[in-house]
Amino acid sequence: MYPYLKLFSRTKERLPSTADQVLIKKDLGGYPSWSEAEYYATISLLRAGWSEMEIIDIFNECSPPHFSKKKNPEAWFKNYMLEKALSKIQNYQSKRMSVVEKLKNWAAFSPWPGRTGNSDKRVFIACAQKAELDGINNFRASEREISELAGVHRKTARNAIRRLVQDQYLKKVPSNDLAFHYSFIQEKIQPIITRN
Repeated sequence: MYPYLKLFSRTKERLPSTADQVLIKKDLGGYPSWSEAEYYATISLLRAGWSEMEIIDIFNECSPPHFSKKKNPEAWFKNYMLEKALSKIQNYQSKRMSVVEKLKNWAAFSPWPGRTGNSDKRVFIACAQKAELDGINNFRASEREISELAGVHRKTARNAIRRLVQDQYLKKVPSNDLAFHYSFIQEKIQPIITRN
């Protein structure tokens, strides 16, 4: 059991923002009910590459309100919550991923002028990678996460994100947690998506 618990605690720290909000912070956020909040937490975990068993384990560990009220929560979760979430992801995955892939390809093969151009490009691609996990319209982008993904120092990541906001590629999204959340600005990325 000990190696499993050690692994579990490490992955628990890396929850997608929606799952962290609902399962760890027990924050309903903007969702109308706990069932809805737990459903979207499940989707965020699936998008982040968590297996069905890992998701069941985290729900058992965190015991969110809707899940914990069921007589046989694991069986109910598999039959209703997971099945529905997997179906939704399969229906929309290809479209969502193609948008993110277009953004990454555009960034990789476009000129980024100036002394900071290379850093800005790497951070833009790192933000697109985060958007693959959390969604285009609200992804968590802490300096630590983005600097690790982009392979740059934290200060470099912070400055590049600030420039991407100034150039209107990104905008800050209000959030209940301490990490910064961003969204790609549709008016700016739409021409990139349509021409690629």
